[in-house]
Amino acid sequence: MTRCEGREFDGEQKRGDLWLVPAERSAYWHWESTDEVMLFIVDPVFLSQIAAETHGIKSDRVELLSTVQAHDPKLLSLAVSFQQEMQQPQWGNQLYLESLANLFCIHLLRHHCAHQPKLRDYETGLSPYRLQQVRDFIQAHLDRDIQLADLAETVNVSRYYFIRLFKQSTGITPYQYLLQQRIRRAKEILTQQREVAIAEIALKCGFANQSHFTAQFGKAIGMTPKQFRASV
Repeated sequence: MTRCEGREFDGEQKRGDLWLVPAERSAYWHWESTDEVMLFIVDPVFLSQIAAETHGIKSDRVELLSTVQAHDPKLLSLAVSFQQEMQQPQWGNQLYLESLANLFCIHLLRHHCAHQPKLRDYETGLSPYRLQQVRDFIQAHLDRDIQLADLAETVNVSRYYFIRLFKQSTGITPYQYLLQQRIRRAKEILTQQREVAIAEIALKCGFANQSHFTAQFGKAIGMTPKQFRASV
């Protein structure tokens, strides 16, 4: 049984059903099955910041719509990605979660907000100079846990804008580009510095550990770091 803003709903819940309760509104849930529920609490201040960054929307105009048993495949996909990342923390976790949080809030603003903002288009992306600034920063800090805010601050734009502008310029997300560069650096070390242990290469390239490095390298190259080193 569910009670939301004084209304009661008692019926079968289907996988992927969405219940959205705006801030400062009351809600109550009770179920007797063994089904699991994902609960996301979005900070109204964070949501307002995203709205302001995307189109200068004032905080008093950010109001989510009360939603009952809706179906939103995109929001469900983002929620599942959150769940998977939280259950299996790995390299790039912070950057990936920040990106998901931004996308999650943008989707709420686009499809579940009383005053839907018209988001800006991204026709040109980052300028060549700014894009090179980002690339240089990444190359200089590949051994660190680079966060989305670090990259956005490099070119003095908001995190949301940075994701959109970067993808417009490169065709891939910052997370994907960062992974590509870590793999590229690892290949260089494997080829040119054969005395360096694979576990050390993992840390030099910013991976959490040798196991994670091996898994990501295998996905990208189709062989383990050891096999790659032996083949060149």
